[in-house]
Amino acid sequence: RVARVGGYYKLKYFEKCDHIVGITPHLCDYMVELGWPRERTHYIPNFIRWSPEPAVSRTEFDTPEDAPLILCLGRLHPVKGLDTAIKALKDVPDAYLWIAGDGPLKSELESLTDDLNLKSRVRFLGWRTDKEALLATADFVLFPSRQEGFGNVILEAWASKTPMIATRAEGPSQFIKHGENGLLADIDNTEQISALLNQIISDQKLKNSLSDQGFEDYSRDFTE
Repeated sequence: RVARVGGYYKLKYFEKCDHIVGITPHLCDYMVELGWPRERTHYIPNFIRWSPEPAVSRTEFDTPEDAPLILCLGRLHPVKGLDTAIKALKDVPDAYLWIAGDGPLKSELESLTDDLNLKSRVRFLGWRTDKEALLATADFVLFPSRQEGFGNVILEAWASKTPMIATRAEGPSQFIKHGENGLLADIDNTEQISALLNQIISDQKLKNSLSDQGFEDYSRDFTE
């Protein structure tokens, strides 16, 4: 019996298993630290099958064609840190933020947007099944999670050649090399996130290098 471990779970759930597969090296180390035998612990990364789709029309969400467009993909849940993304947007002039997902924090996040006078630049897209098209539309991906075992959003951004900024949660910090295939900010640090967004918006050379290296890493390590 083989169990695939994608989060920081308790060892008792796997007592009847013979082997454990962790989707990150850190998850493998975590299970060994809990007492699981190293020789029966294996690292096999996630992979995705990527099929590009045409971009959606920005006019569908009242967004100017020439505005820097930031995309967040994920559940509207506290661990995803989407409140941090909204707060960071306040210091990124002229940029728009699309949040694709649904969850229990929707009303709270909408209220935060109103409180910060950002309603004109934040769009709540709801639950979507066209992430390929959204990534083709966006200029940047923001992944502000407070806790993340891995995060397939990383692979989706790399596959679509969309530059990414993420926080130093467990998963992203293992795979994103700051300044090479993405940019990293401290968790909940809105000032760092704002500064990195402003940096990448104004630096086309950086944007291109992050896109190219991310795609190379995806192609080498995270395809089927």
